[in-house]
Amino acid sequence: MDKKISVMLVDDYYIVREDLKTLVDWEGLGFRICCEAINGKQGLELFQKYRPQLVITDIKMPVMNGLEMAQEILSMYPKVCVILLTAYDEFDLARNALGMGITHYLLKHEIGEANLTELLVKIRTQLSKAQESRRKSIEEQIRGSLMGTLPSKSGEDSGEEFLNMEKSIFSFVLFRGRNGLSGDTLRELASRQGDSVSAALLMESHGVFTFLFESKLLSELAYYSGVSNFISQIKAGLGEDVDVAVSKRLRERKSIREIYRRALDSLEISVFHKEAGQIIWCEVAPPCREIDHAELYQFMAQIKTLLSERNYGQAYLVVEDYVLKKCIPEKRIDQFRLQKTFLIGLLEEHNGRHHFLEQAQVDTLKSPEDTAYGFLEKLKGFTEQMAQADGRNLSRNVRKAVAYIMENYQDAITLEDVAEEIGVSAMYAGQLFKKEMGVSFKRYLSEARVEKAKELLRSGNYRIYEVSRMTGYQTTQYFCNVFKKVTGISPGEFMEYENKEQEK
Repeated sequence: MDKKISVMLVDDYYIVREDLKTLVDWEGLGFRICCEAINGKQGLELFQKYRPQLVITDIKMPVMNGLEMAQEILSMYPKVCVILLTAYDEFDLARNALGMGITHYLLKHEIGEANLTELLVKIRTQLSKAQESRRKSIEEQIRGSLMGTLPSKSGEDSGEEFLNMEKSIFSFVLFRGRNGLSGDTLRELASRQGDSVSAALLMESHGVFTFLFESKLLSELAYYSGVSNFISQIKAGLGEDVDVAVSKRLRERKSIREIYRRALDSLEISVFHKEAGQIIWCEVAPPCREIDHAELYQFMAQIKTLLSERNYGQAYLVVEDYVLKKCIPEKRIDQFRLQKTFLIGLLEEHNGRHHFLEQAQVDTLKSPEDTAYGFLEKLKGFTEQMAQADGRNLSRNVRKAVAYIMENYQDAITLEDVAEEIGVSAMYAGQLFKKEMGVSFKRYLSEARVEKAKELLRSGNYRIYEVSRMTGYQTTQYFCNVFKKVTGISPGEFMEYENKEQEK
């Protein structure tokens, strides 16, 4: 989507401004009139608010004339384009103004559709070339700083001018998807920004896409609103939650690499979020990258002992306590990841010796996209399945059946589905399941669903009708009937009991 060039009209006569607005097809020519002023003083105030790229102004006006206003604007923003509207008796004044950096003027009595269109097309071409050159220059400056390849001396000057003299607010915005992202898609979505902000894709590395975000409005509110809208637009366009980190602002080149590194580190904090898609503002404390190897050794020794004792429930509780009370509060990212790697290795080794569960079930713990909470949820299910298989000395087929139920309880699964999964007839699957598990397939499925429903209700995040759907029931009434049959109380009574327990 092409951006329109923003225009401010300044004239003390209402009829002149209205004539200008209707004289040409501004939108069709690539322009957008963003504001109007009746004198130079008001024009300056509106310029600071809207930052138009083109100013069309009369010369003689009350309070402050057009030349004084233009001089003020160009002293702060020399790349703004100004068109002076002049009468015959102001012609010499307008020509003298060309030395101030004002490059265009029109005689009022000669303004028509043809000559105004011709001038606007010329200005559009000039601004487009200047903007493209400016964009490439700053992207090369920033990319060179990040990659450690310093540009030439002249390039350094232009970079400093871009960051400091242009008085825009710059920051890095980093995106990382759980399912992979497309650079082309992100670039296309980023091109849809309004006139006051822009976002250029600088690089992609290890699934992290880095944008250089610019807010041309200097207020804090405008900056935070602009970057939040940009992120929301990207998320909506992708149709999925993505992890996002917004860096501190870029103020000087010598700090760019450190700011980027901090943003990358902060993006890693997303592994400790309960839900994907949260924005991490890098003003917060950075994550801890130190690893306490002695503490990790003691932790793993404890887990190894518990596994040897086949105390899987306690093993899970030790892991949960370590992650929730140590790793997450202290933002110990590398400690968590190393602990997770070693833990999976111990579980894989233990399962390999006893053949309790399928290797595919162990592999589910290895997903790098899981948050810490997601990993704990998978680990809890895994240790529960391991305890069940160990306690009953189940056959391979029944272990596979149990695993299938635990992975698909939220769907409308049947005994026939389980039989197909383990490669036997439905009748044989039902008999085998009842023999080894001590309950029928239907009873076991109901109990598994109710146990999961208890967890969801206990969290307080879902209503009863939501939990019924999340645990595989088509109607809330049927879910409530099954829940009461298994537990002796209704879901509502269960929630009341849990709330009272938490208040104690």
